[in-house]
Amino acid sequence: MTTSRWRGGAAAVLGVALLLTSCGDSGDEDPDKIVGAKRDPTEQSSAPEDAEPAADAPEFDFPADLKVEVDADTTGDGTKDAVLRDHGYAVRANLLALAKLDPELPVLADYVVGDAFINSTDTVESFKAEGRTVTGATRFYDREVELRDKGVASVTYCEDQRKAFNKDVDSGEVDRTEPSAESFVRYTALMEKSDEGVWQMTFDQSERGAPECQL
Repeated sequence: MTTSRWRGGAAAVLGVALLLTSCGDSGDEDPDKIVGAKRDPTEQSSAPEDAEPAADAPEFDFPADLKVEVDADTTGDGTKDAVLRDHGYAVRANLLALAKLDPELPVLADYVVGDAFINSTDTVESFKAEGRTVTGATRFYDREVELRDKGVASVTYCEDQRKAFNKDVDSGEVDRTEPSAESFVRYTALMEKSDEGVWQMTFDQSERGAPECQL
């Protein structure tokens, strides 16, 4: 049985035959001992965010054949919720760059920087060279924030890739794969606050088939 991966190789950001790892390095290296939170797999995840976006929220014009959901997972803590808001923008920016095969999107540079940006753009270039893009639907959920040093936070989160697939750019043919435990991915991201007050993703690593993320 094959699994789907949206990104492969260098970024593991969104990657497998569609692993979508939003902008990160899927290696085992753990920067600064990032701590992840466990969850009960039987718990219901919070509903996808459906509130009206903020007036200054960036626009994400995904192709009609790609649906991206990011659960709100709000906490009531102002700082943590600001991290979650901008983390959601970073995740969407990664996917939009991949869907459009455009590593120079301004929104990507706004919310993804450092190693995360390098990995993301490398993945986009790899997909362009291979003549493939992404289609289907993906959902990010169970996002939890840990505030660390001033201006630094980590976010652990899950992704459901059961309906996410690769697509050939020229033919439009979709590589449909069977869902499995490997369709669920767990990530840990580092977020740092810029001088302008924006929380930017600087690093993201993934674990495919993580038991914490199974639905």
